[in-house]
Amino acid sequence: MNKEISEMMTKKAEKVIEKIQAANCDYFGIGRKLASYYPEAWNKMNWEEDYKEIKIIPEIEVEVVDTGLLD
Repeated sequence: MNKEISEMMTKKAEKVIEKIQAANCDYFGIGRKLASYYPEAWNKMNWEEDYKEIKIIPEIEVEVVDTGLLD
């Protein structure tokens, strides 16, 4: 069950990422981190255009620890 839920959530995350990139929304703050840690690369980029083209690969791992049933 963990594997099935993980796969389902990863697919949903992929769709969400596609939508936020299409809207040019840097929800995860990737640009801020890039500018802070790699300023040379940041200065060479046109973030408005390049952000839509970067590949973000989500990987969600789910572990069901309890069923939620009351004893």
